[in-house]
Amino acid sequence: DEQANQAAGIKAQLEKLGAAREAQEKASAELKSRFDKLISERDEQRKLAETRLQQSNKEKLRADNFQAELEQKRADLERLEQQLAELNRRLPKLDDEFVKVEAQIELIKDILIREKAF
Repeated sequence: DEQANQAAGIKAQLEKLGAAREAQEKASAELKSRFDKLISERDEQRKLAETRLQQSNKEKLRADNFQAELEQKRADLERLEQQLAELNRRLPKLDDEFVKVEAQIELIKDILIREKAF
């Protein structure tokens, strides 16, 4: 009778342990599933972050290239503005020289006409 009680107690403990083991295995499987899902999400986020970093680097390179091009265009514009200012400064002198040359041509014509008249 005592052995039967002990056997029944051991059997009950074994059933409890079996049920606990099954619950542990189920919880472990759920945790593994969640862990695998989190790993997958992490990997996707890492890939997304890498893609965005590459895009960001490309955009930064484009911006740097545009900045360099802009600086070159500004330097070209400044050089052209200086050339224009120099030409505008010289233009009145050139106009004066043309007036002098025209006057000299008129003078030479008058001299040639007078010489022919004599």
